[in-house]
Amino acid sequence: MKHSPFDLKNVRFDITPVEKISITDFDQMHGVLWAAFNRALSGRRTPAEIAYLTGTNRTDSARFRETHRHPELAFPRQLFKDVLVSRAFVTHEDGGEQLAGWFSHAKNTSGHLKSVKMAVPPSLHVPVIGGKQYVHGRELVVAPAFQGRGIATGLVYGAVAEDGPYDDEQIMTAYTWAGEVPQMPGMLGSFGMHVTGETKQDIFGTGERIVQSRHAGQVLTIREAILDIPGAAEALSAAA
Repeated sequence: MKHSPFDLKNVRFDITPVEKISITDFDQMHGVLWAAFNRALSGRRTPAEIAYLTGTNRTDSARFRETHRHPELAFPRQLFKDVLVSRAFVTHEDGGEQLAGWFSHAKNTSGHLKSVKMAVPPSLHVPVIGGKQYVHGRELVVAPAFQGRGIATGLVYGAVAEDGPYDDEQIMTAYTWAGEVPQMPGMLGSFGMHVTGETKQDIFGTGERIVQSRHAGQVLTIREAILDIPGAAEALSAAA
C-alpha cells in the first residue's frame, strides 16, 4: 500500500487510562467517531446501520461513555485490563487544541471467540481466542478533516512502541470488510498484519452477511513495519 506523505506537524499524541477521560473529552471522542464512520459509509449505509455497527447512535453520548469506561457492558463474555485511549491533538495557531483522532485498546482475556471493533474508519475487529491474552483494539478513528496525514499510523504506533503498554510478543488481531472499506486490508498489510481467515457476519443488523477478513500481527512486527514505512520514523520522532 502506498501511504500519503506524513504531516504530523503540530500533532501531539498521548495515552490516557480510560478512567481519567473526562465527560467533555468523551463527548469529543463520540463526535469524531460518528464523523469518521459517516464519512466512510455515507451513501451506502443508513444512520441506523452505522449505529448498530458502532453500538451507539449519533446523539447517545452517555451510552458511548459508559460502554467505553466499562467495556464489559458491550462485551459481557470478555475480561479487560488497563483500558487505554491513545489520542491525537492538532494545535492551531491560536494555541488551542482539537481532537483529531483516537484509539481505544486494552489487554483482553476470554475463553470465547468474540470480535470487537476498531476503526480507521470504519472498523477493524480484535478477538480473543481460547483464554489467551491479546491486544484488544476497540476503535481507531480519525476525523475526516485530518485523514491522510498519518495520524492513524501514529495512534497505532503509540500502542506498539518499545516503551508502550504491551509486550513485544503479544498479538494484535483485526478484522476488515474489503467490500465496505477497500483501503483497510492494504493499510493493515503495511503494518505487518497478515490475513488469517474469513467469515461472514451481520455487522449492520440487517441480516446481510458481510465478508469479514481476519488479520493478525505481533506487537514487535507491527512496530518494525510502521517504522519501515517511508517517512514514518522521521515524522513520528518529530511529533510532540
